[in-house]
Amino acid sequence: MKNIILSVVFLLGWYSSKAQNLVKNPSFENYVQCPVGAGVFNGYIQNWYGFNPSSPSFFHSCAPLPNSVPQNSYGFQNANSGNGYATILVYGWSWDPDKRNYIEGIFSSLLKEDTVYCVSYYVSVCDIGALGAIKNIDAHISDTLIDWNNGAGFILINIVVR
Repeated sequence: MKNIILSVVFLLGWYSSKAQNLVKNPSFENYVQCPVGAGVFNGYIQNWYGFNPSSPSFFHSCAPLPNSVPQNSYGFQNANSGNGYATILVYGWSWDPDKRNYIEGIFSSLLKEDTVYCVSYYVSVCDIGALGAIKNIDAHISDTLIDWNNGAGFILINIVVR
């Protein structure tokens, strides 16, 4: 089994003369506390949530190793914008192949019917322990939370409309 861990920054905008980002805290800049220790996410970043089966990780330049940016426990990666990012495990460890991370974010406003939106996010394979990459990293947009699906071969990034 391969260990695949990705750093993710999310952007959701809509096509118009002036694009805007509808994801609250897309660069993980607004945090409750600086991350210290492995696997810290829930309760650390405003408007983002991690859920079963395990915790994603939050990295920020305010933190010491192993949670700092750009150097951290997974190698070296600058933030795409700002000073923070989240790390998710998208393919499980050899002893637990179904252990993956999921994160959910919140929109700043409701989406409009019959409007074209552009969803984009930045992905980077980590330096440490990465033996390859997976083919699909998808986003799921919904007005409800989703449950973890241990039958999926890819991460489902859920952005909740509230």
